[in-house]
Amino acid sequence: MAIQRLSRLRVSSKGIEMVAKMVEHHLRPTGMKDGDDWPTDRAIYRYFRDVGDVAIDTLYLCMADYLGAKGPALVHEEWINHARMVGHILHVGTSEPVSSKTTRLITGHDLMTHYNLQPGPEIGAVLQRVEEARATGEINTKEQALQMAGSALIYLAEQLSSESYNNGTK
Repeated sequence: MAIQRLSRLRVSSKGIEMVAKMVEHHLRPTGMKDGDDWPTDRAIYRYFRDVGDVAIDTLYLCMADYLGAKGPALVHEEWINHARMVGHILHVGTSEPVSSKTTRLITGHDLMTHYNLQPGPEIGAVLQRVEEARATGEINTKEQALQMAGSALIYLAEQLSSESYNNGTK
């Protein structure tokens, strides 16, 4: 509905794309909570990665939606808790030590050389896992990255082997 209305108003395609992404993800910050526990650093990393340029705007939309949904039944203490949780997401997401401009711990070339691999989509999947672990502070060195990559490659190989067996191709 938002896309149709914005199109009629002749909003730019970039503007429409931004609003559509915000609408799509505006409930995600609240959904990242696990009971009374605030979202994990990994969940926050994924949120900022997936939502991109409108991540902060979407946090504000999440807060506005909360107020609009509660209306006159708003409980002050619940609002304070919600605002603190959103503040936590904002703080962790914007103070992340790893940025897209930071040199990677390992590259696809490193993986292919170290593990004698051929190019393929699994290399990108492994690199994504390594970057996520780095962003959440689980690893910090090239050696740790290669070790984690090795574990991820073993896991992927086991998954592929299991799928082949289950499909009757083995």
